[in-house]
Amino acid sequence: MKQYQHFKHHINTGYSAPTQCKQFKLSEREHEVINDKCKELITKKIIEPSSSPWSSNCFLVPKRNDDGSLTYNLHMDYSSLNKLTQPNQKKLPNVDSIFMKLQEAKFISCLQLASSYHRVPLDDESKEKTSFVTRDNLYHWNVLPYGIHDAPNVFAQLYADSLLPVTDQELTVFNDVIFVFTQTEEQHLKKMNQLLECLRDNQMYINLGQSKFFFSEINFAGHNIQQQAVIRMGWDVKDVKFHWKNEHQLVFENLKKTLSTAPVLSRIYPESELILRTDASIEGIGSCLSEKRNGVEKPVCFLSRLSIQAEKQYSITALELLAVVWSLEKLRHLVFQRKLKCFTDHKAITYLHKGPKNHLPSGLVRMLLSLEEYDVDFYHVAGNAHEVPDTLSRFPVYPPVPETPNIVDVPLLSIGFDNLDQMQNNDNEIQKLKRNVKSELRTVENEHLFLKNNVLFKTIPLSNRATIVVPSNLRPYVINNIHEDPIEGHLSDSQTFRRMASSYYWPSMKQDISTFVRSCCDCQTSNQPDSVAVNQIIYSQRHQERADISCAVISPSQDTDHTFYRNTLNANAVPFVPLSNMQLSGHSEI
Repeated sequence: MKQYQHFKHHINTGYSAPTQCKQFKLSEREHEVINDKCKELITKKIIEPSSSPWSSNCFLVPKRNDDGSLTYNLHMDYSSLNKLTQPNQKKLPNVDSIFMKLQEAKFISCLQLASSYHRVPLDDESKEKTSFVTRDNLYHWNVLPYGIHDAPNVFAQLYADSLLPVTDQELTVFNDVIFVFTQTEEQHLKKMNQLLECLRDNQMYINLGQSKFFFSEINFAGHNIQQQAVIRMGWDVKDVKFHWKNEHQLVFENLKKTLSTAPVLSRIYPESELILRTDASIEGIGSCLSEKRNGVEKPVCFLSRLSIQAEKQYSITALELLAVVWSLEKLRHLVFQRKLKCFTDHKAITYLHKGPKNHLPSGLVRMLLSLEEYDVDFYHVAGNAHEVPDTLSRFPVYPPVPETPNIVDVPLLSIGFDNLDQMQNNDNEIQKLKRNVKSELRTVENEHLFLKNNVLFKTIPLSNRATIVVPSNLRPYVINNIHEDPIEGHLSDSQTFRRMASSYYWPSMKQDISTFVRSCCDCQTSNQPDSVAVNQIIYSQRHQERADISCAVISPSQDTDHTFYRNTLNANAVPFVPLSNMQLSGHSEI
């Protein structure tokens, strides 16, 4: 079998050390089968003996043939290698987007490529990493083996490069399947001729037995795709009779008919009206997106998931708003820049979206800010008319989302800075960091930075929390707010930094805090040098307004010649001031 000569795959493991493994315990018969398989692969020049420092296990997987006989396929356990492999950035296309494209076509062809894996050669460095151990020898692969987790992405990149001359709005590739979809037969013939010529030039072959040509509907990924409809396959409910009363039988027959009828999902038309219905409960959140055209509303998709532990502590308003935000994030490719009506049974959301946000908790403000990019209007609906999302939220079918960094509540978001994104964009330093994060250019400065709703945040290492990156015009306010603590007085630069690091971040934060503390008037008057006299100490106006100052005189200690007095007026005053070269009689004049 000919290999692709213009492409060689490289398994990128960085600077990781080679991994070794112990051989699985196999029976004598299994060892014989493995040896026979290896001899066959050596004859085809697919594998060859190796002296690599890498090693993985191999094992047999039984397969039942159509005639009832049993054969075995050789498989590799590359779990250790896959953990070290850096993934290819080329990803498979989204299945939902393929569904939408195929619904619009009248003629569809589906081409299944043949023997894809063993036609991709490996470079010399990667060959050693695919080594596997048997009882008698060590071998490595000359071609891409099964079990490499990056293989689907490799094919996505290979096919995208090879079929680039003919790729357009009428052709798409998913793994090793090529779809051609057009509106007319002439367009289909022209596109098929271009595709077959491109496959011939790149020495790619198709499996005729699994390919389909010029169909009006096809089965793909468990769905029957027709023009203007996608029908879920696998609904097979047998007709079973029950001897009940007439009213019970009527209800049961209606339920049986509903369950045995495959649900038909509509696609979104340019002129259709989009409707989103959301609901939330402690158990989970659910939503339904539908399109309304010619007065008829049809479902487009259904969403639901379980709530994580932290979300179960949310208020009901936060939960209902979370359902809206999560649904819009999942459906962004369908609803972005489209007029959308959102129906909820929680009436407070209809007022929060358009009302002032200064008085709201920062968590609600963040979610409301994320809705600004959508053209959405909220409407209230009674709970008894909200059955579909209500059911989805109480019986969610998807696992909870993985824990993402929890953005801490900071005063910046609770005092009315609704244009925080704009303020960051006006800061040249933060604007540069944003560009690096968007371009995935990772440096030491932006290693833990990420964007959420176009606002820059920083993940706190070894924790599940994130802090906001503060624009330059807000930094003096933030430092002053933390430094002048109303309970503990003016904190030192190190104490101020520790307090701020849990909620705020910017690149030069430590230096700016130190500069601010050194320029603080109150801090300077409370940290006078030894030569200062009592009558030279300048108290602030708030101290001068105080009366009946009481002092306690402490005699010089053995370690120093200084005498101290203590102000017992309030916590904001200076605790101790050293007085050098002073007579005790001078203290009585204070």
